[in-house]
Amino acid sequence: MNLEERVTAIVRQAVQEYLRRLERPQARRESKRVLVLHTDGQNAGSVDGFIRGLGGVCQATLAYCGVPPAADAAAFGACPAVSLAGGDRAAWSAAAADADIVVAPTLRLGQLAKLAGLQDDDPVSGTLIEALLRGKDVVAASSFVLPPGAQKLAVPAVVRDAVEGHFRQIASYGVHIAPFAKLAQRVRALCSAERSLARPLVHARHVRDWADEGETRVTLPPRSMVTPLARDEAKLLGIEWTRDATPNGKEDKL
Repeated sequence: MNLEERVTAIVRQAVQEYLRRLERPQARRESKRVLVLHTDGQNAGSVDGFIRGLGGVCQATLAYCGVPPAADAAAFGACPAVSLAGGDRAAWSAAAADADIVVAPTLRLGQLAKLAGLQDDDPVSGTLIEALLRGKDVVAASSFVLPPGAQKLAVPAVVRDAVEGHFRQIASYGVHIAPFAKLAQRVRALCSAERSLARPLVHARHVRDWADEGETRVTLPPRSMVTPLARDEAKLLGIEWTRDATPNGKEDKL
């Protein structure tokens, strides 16, 4: 075999290997974890329908927020469930931390007002706000806040305006809002989308705040960036830091 034939054979082998790689099925991405807040015992059927409407594109977990689990024992199929009791902030925080998306399919007026005011004193508002603080996707239905259909016309305009203001406020926090009929579609889209990782920026004022709080060692989120002034301030104030574990499980030191 002469040189030209050897080169041709090598190129052909490389092309065939490349084509085989293209034909291999891509590794399936791990499905996202969706925490569904069951907040209203009168709408168990709606919550059940929402979970079934997700169509298996995610790992759904039902969270009973002040609703007795026994009341809906036959609903929700094989969906795993947790109970979030009033005052158990550790459980709210853990549930939000474990989820990629937190959904309130039957949000009520009082719960909406608390969320808009960042009042986190019950399982619903507490879990939703905890999810926002952790940078998770939060989704809320708009359909159960006011009476349905033509009954909404009886609601005083000042109340309707207040409700619209609350929705605008939570939207400014990053909450995804959709009518209940389109809620599953919105969540499926979020499950399918590849969310870009945020790059938090650490300023000198953050370092001074940590020093005022008595911190001496701070763990920053992955991909965070630190300004030169913040680095100088940290050295001056005696604050050490590392980044949190990266997706490959390694600690990313600054």
